[in-house]
Amino acid sequence: MSQANKLADFEAAHSDVSSDYYSWLLGQAAALRSRRHDLLDWDKLAEELESMAVSEERELLSQLKRLFVHLLKLQYQARKRSRSWENSVDDARERVGDLLAASPSIRSKTVESPEFIDKAYVRGRRQAGREMHLDEEQWDEILPKSCPWTSDQFLSDRFWPKPGEGLDFFLTVQNQRRSQIHSGAAFSSSAALISSNRPGRFGAWRRTRRAYSPSGPAR
Repeated sequence: MSQANKLADFEAAHSDVSSDYYSWLLGQAAALRSRRHDLLDWDKLAEELESMAVSEERELLSQLKRLFVHLLKLQYQARKRSRSWENSVDDARERVGDLLAASPSIRSKTVESPEFIDKAYVRGRRQAGREMHLDEEQWDEILPKSCPWTSDQFLSDRFWPKPGEGLDFFLTVQNQRRSQIHSGAAFSSSAALISSNRPGRFGAWRRTRRAYSPSGPAR
């Protein structure tokens, strides 16, 4: 379809962004190419362009969250490390890299912004805890509360978190704590039972005295 026909269709339909978004986009594109300023919806175009910029930020946030989820799982659930997790890390890094390459100026507002990184990490941390089948108290204790890696680290395809004192270590310590608590409670109960059945020191002394006293009962 020629540019003139597109403009004619646009003018005839009088489409606007609320009634037919697709037609509105094509009409505005045709008006721009034909330099038809009278057909441009200036305010809506400005809003649409700003929305596109926000969409880029949202996509970066989503990919960083996905990256943090799998980096945390690789470090804190190393026993279940899989190629699938590694592929997810690689893919997230590639998408983040593509977005930054296409829009270099967005870097300062995203991967170089502590607030933006913290927002993505908090969301990733929560999802990682759930995917590791931990309750909130557990993942809140084991997973770092702030991002433990620099942007140079988590964006580098050469960086992989080293399995350390992760989930397995945490669960072992937690089980040991529970065993100690149960053992302590059992000891306290046993001690209380013995104490309740044991006569007082003075009562035992009196019975012993009567048993061996010359005036005691004859044997």
